Amino acid sequence: MKLPKAPTMKTNLDDSRQAKSRYERVWDLCLLYLRGKQHVTLDTRSRTFVDVRFPSGQTKVVINRLLNGYRNLLAKLSMAYPGITVLPASPSPEDITKAEASEQAIKYIWNADNVAATLEEMAAWTIATGNCGLQTLYDPDDDAVHIKAISPFDVFYEGGVTNYSETRWAAVRTYVHRDDLADAYPDEKAYITKLASNGGSGSPMGQGRRFLSLGGDGSPVAPKERLEVFEIYTRGGDMAIMVGDRYLFKSKWSGKHLPIQLVRYTNVPGELWGLGYIQPLIEIQDLYNRARGQVIDIIENHGWPKWVVPRTSGINKQSITKAAGEKIYYNASSGPPPTQITPPPLPMHMLDNIRQLTQEISDIGGLHSTSLGKRAVGIESGKAIEALAANDMTQLQVTQRNIEKAVKVMAETALVLMKEYYKEDKMMRMLDQTGKVVWQELQLTSLQEDPEVFLEAGTLFRDEKQDRDQKVLELLQLGLIDQKTAMRELDFKTGRSWVIQKMQSQSHAQELLQGILDGYPIEIFPSDDLETIDQVFTNFIQSEEYYALDDERQQYIRDVVIALQSFGKEDEDVRKQLLERTVFPPRAPDPQDMTKLAASMGSMEGAGQASEQMLDHALRKADRSGLDEALPDRGDTAGFGG
Repeated sequence: MKLPKAPTMKTNLDDSRQAKSRYERVWDLCLLYLRGKQHVTLDTRSRTFVDVRFPSGQTKVVINRLLNGYRNLLAKLSMAYPGITVLPASPSPEDITKAEASEQAIKYIWNADNVAATLEEMAAWTIATGNCGLQTLYDPDDDAVHIKAISPFDVFYEGGVTNYSETRWAAVRTYVHRDDLADAYPDEKAYITKLASNGGSGSPMGQGRRFLSLGGDGSPVAPKERLEVFEIYTRGGDMAIMVGDRYLFKSKWSGKHLPIQLVRYTNVPGELWGLGYIQPLIEIQDLYNRARGQVIDIIENHGWPKWVVPRTSGINKQSITKAAGEKIYYNASSGPPPTQITPPPLPMHMLDNIRQLTQEISDIGGLHSTSLGKRAVGIESGKAIEALAANDMTQLQVTQRNIEKAVKVMAETALVLMKEYYKEDKMMRMLDQTGKVVWQELQLTSLQEDPEVFLEAGTLFRDEKQDRDQKVLELLQLGLIDQKTAMRELDFKTGRSWVIQKMQSQSHAQELLQGILDGYPIEIFPSDDLETIDQVFTNFIQSEEYYALDDERQQYIRDVVIALQSFGKEDEDVRKQLLERTVFPPRAPDPQDMTKLAASMGSMEGAGQASEQMLDHALRKADRSGLDEALPDRGDTAGFGG
């Protein structure tokens, strides 16, 4: 979709606003119930929620069973840096290095923009209303990519769509002071001023929603002197800033995804907007409040029962109070003394009803006592308790997967924006092996053009991370994995130093390989990361670029690989590898190698010398005569040391 003309886009936004209004009313009600304002009704004239009036003598009570569940869900959805892998575009060493660098770029954004806090804000909106927008954007003012959680009230999609994938555009609403907007777009100052003066409430696109009751005037209208400003993105790659029925700014944006993801608590088939934790519990919460109020009324009647007082007793209404030891004087000649009416006892079915409502809140909300850190009433079996907790977490996994999808797209979009818009390399704060903060340069040229991010399931959430770490430690104790693998998999802060070291080793291996391709000798030392160098060289041998090289250069690279894989082995094994060259198909030894070996094998000392010479040729290449045999003449030489 291309960006339509401004009047058409205004109509699209109005249609979206209208389609969303009935959901906004429910979201407002959910927020009110979360705050404890639960005796409310919608006033159709003012379009606001107002307090419900109770009959005289009936207790008005709110026992907010929703708040504890909300807080526990928010804790369970607490997020940390996940296990992120950027898949390389190809198995080439260059693409692998770019993938590693892109992973570090995501970590840079995560720390620099405090993404964890943004995601927790997103989780709060998602739990309460069932929906939240997650926006990824580039801000030219500070040359930085930012991640924002957008209230569902302020995110807009094409009106009438039933799935996020169907919308052709997405928009975010903000309220900007008219003076700030005029300063940002001086050419449109006259138009902006006119909108402000005519808009009254500051809503030139029409009157804002008036649902939420906050006590006072109760209407959540825009702040004074502010205008509705829409930031619009289309799937065709267009972007615009709009106020009223006019575009203030138009541009292009990069990325294969819309930069405003929709995160939902529970997906509802055929509905764009999701279902939150609170909405299904509103009616049950009402019944619970009513039941608790009735119990309180009965208890108060028992503590202060009603009196039967003859009209001629001479006792006025103020004579009977709650004071202890109170004396009441009456006219004995007028009849019997006042008597109390004993109220009936509290019916047991009322208590059973409260227990039933409590259980229904737990069942529908998916949070039982075991998930809240309490003992399950009536359940003694350990397996039954564990099953209840596991079932609660299973239900929550749907929400977790929705969040993971959004974070994946967020990471991919952030990488694309960094690649395109960052003007200079960034310095990243990292942690070394000891947990000390160190600085590392992020080179923008090392980022992938079209990144594909893989998010390891469960690693985004702290509880899941802890369980995963425990399993890794158990595997280590059983001897099923080694310490290096365990360190790589654990969520320890210092464990990420392994990634940094591997990136440095990858870069060094690439330099060594490039030196060979340019015709220079290389040097590899035992202190180098031989495993990584071997991996880079082995992968290159499997590439088309390798087979396009001349025979001498191919042989040189193969000698390096054999030397790497033979390092530390017995001389006889080295001699066999150098002579055989390949596993399959088997072939006769190279005549030159045979001649060299035969000349040196008159004695055991000669054999040792031959083996040492050939290993030195394959590993160090320090001898110029050996270089001349392996590589074409290039004149000057350069060494690539470790």
